Amino acid sequence: MLAIVMPELQRNGLGSMLLRRMELMLELGGAERVYLETPADNVPAVRFYEKQGYHILALRPDRRGAPQPLMSVHLEKRLMPFDGDIGH
Repeated sequence: MLAIVMPELQRNGLGSMLLRRMELMLELGGAERVYLETPADNVPAVRFYEKQGYHILALRPDRRGAPQPLMSVHLEKRLMPFDGDIGH
């Protein structure tokens, strides 16, 4: 899945809201973790994900097939999968 918030709409909470909605959908599906990848030169995106609770796992060559491979940051966040119990 690719999600991009246009620059003119950034810093208004939209990215956080979209990311949290995606995480909730994954939790409802039973996912325990979510993995993300972003270009290493996109420092604002890496910082955004860290603020949302993601941890950097690795720095790897990007798979976009450029002659000089670019690097990408791989991040992970642990989720709380829904187990069917709503707390009663």
